Amino acid sequence: MASEVIKYEYHVLYSSSYQVPVLYFRASFLDGRPLALKDIWEGVHECYQTRLLQGPWDTITQQEHPILGQPFFVLHPCKTNEFMTPILKNAQKINRLSLKFGDDENPQSLDIRFFLTNYNKWSSQSWFSLHRVEIIFNNSVQATFNVTGIYAPTSYSYHCQRVSSLQQRDALLLPSDTDDVSSLWEVTFVDFQIQGFTIEGRQFAKARDCTSSFSPAVLIGLAMSLILLLVLAYALHMLIYLRYLDRHYEFITSPAHFPPLKARDMAEEKELLRSQGIECYELRSQQICKIYV
Repeated sequence: MASEVIKYEYHVLYSSSYQVPVLYFRASFLDGRPLALKDIWEGVHECYQTRLLQGPWDTITQQEHPILGQPFFVLHPCKTNEFMTPILKNAQKINRLSLKFGDDENPQSLDIRFFLTNYNKWSSQSWFSLHRVEIIFNNSVQATFNVTGIYAPTSYSYHCQRVSSLQQRDALLLPSDTDDVSSLWEVTFVDFQIQGFTIEGRQFAKARDCTSSFSPAVLIGLAMSLILLLVLAYALHMLIYLRYLDRHYEFITSPAHFPPLKARDMAEEKELLRSQGIECYELRSQQICKIYV
C-alpha cells in the first residue's frame, strides 16, 4: 500500500450540533478501492500518533455524509482545534498586492501584482518574502518573474534602492521561463519598499534594507580605515624612534663620567705614565693626558 497512490477528498461542513466546522474526508486508491478505518489510523502523521492512540474512536471515525449520504471519515469536532492548531501555526499565508496604472474601467490598463508569503523562518519570529511578480496588461499575464533575496521580518518592511531584472544591476527578478515572453521584459523598481503583513496606520514599518554587509561602499570604508590605521601605526613608530634618537644623542654629548680612583691606584698609574713619557692631569671628573712622542 505504501507504494500506491492514494487520493483524498476533503469536505468541510458546519455542524449545527457543535456549532463549529467539521472535517469530512474519504480516501481511495486510483482503482477506486476505499481505505479502511484502520488504514487511516495507521496513515496519520507520526507527530499525531500518540494523541490518536489515546482514543482513536474519539478522534477519527466513519460516519454518513450529511449531504451526500455516503460513508466518510470524520475528524471529531472536539479534536479539531487540537489537530489543526499546529498545522495552521506553521502554514504559509499568501497576500497579493496590486499596482494599477490607468483607469479601472479601461481594459488596456497595466497591473503589477506582487505575491508575498508569510512563514516561520525561525520558531521565534515570523518572516515574509516576495516570491513572484506578475505583469498584467489587457487582462492577460504578460510576464512572470520569480523573486530571490527579498525578505524581512513580518513586523518590518523591505526597502531597496533598486530592484531590477537586469543582470548588470544584480537581478533579483528572474524570468519564470527563459523561453517565455517574460525574458523580453526589462523591469526596474527605483526606491522600492514593500510590506504585506501587520500593516498599521497606512504607513510602512521600520525598513530592513537590502544593502549587504559587504557592499562596495562598506568595503571601501573598511579599506580606508585599514590604511588610516597603518598610517597611525607608522606615525607612532616614528615618534618612538625619534625620542630614542634624542635620548641617544643627549647621552653622547653629556660629560663622560669616570669613577674616582683611589689615592694608591692613582699614584701607581701616574708613576707608570711618567715612565712612558706621558703626563696626565685630572680636571674635575675628566682625565687630560699629554703624550710625548
